[in-house]
Amino acid sequence: MASNFFSPPSYDLKNIQVSVIIPTLNEEKVIAQCLSSLGRLDFPRKYFEVILVDNGSTDRTIETAQTFSSTLNLTIMQKDKVHISALRNLAASKASGRILAFLDADCIVSPSWLTNASVLLAQSNVGVVGAHYLIPDNSRWVARAWYGNLP
Repeated sequence: MASNFFSPPSYDLKNIQVSVIIPTLNEEKVIAQCLSSLGRLDFPRKYFEVILVDNGSTDRTIETAQTFSSTLNLTIMQKDKVHISALRNLAASKASGRILAFLDADCIVSPSWLTNASVLLAQSNVGVVGAHYLIPDNSRWVARAWYGNLP
């Protein structure tokens, strides 16, 4: 069924299909785990890009993310002191993919995350899908509360 996603008659396989958008602000402790999980996707790397938009980090978030430039199709952008929605909108305006996948920097995706989403999105009348995420053990209390990982 996943092959339906890759072969619609009017779809050019030379183009990026999915743009993964990650807003960041001082995410040095978790961004490597997030980007590593994207590197383990079973989705073909040539069909997705990762756009990280930083909101003025003062830690090593950007430097850490840059270490993934050789393994991911990664673009790093900066826009300081704006709301997270402005970061997401900026990345979306620069995205090459026909599908936008929004991810937080403290999330870890399963290897089949994009493959499963593409199967669901290939069905008629489906325009939005969601997924369960794991978060690193060292995530902030807000993330643990949001994702239900508080003790």
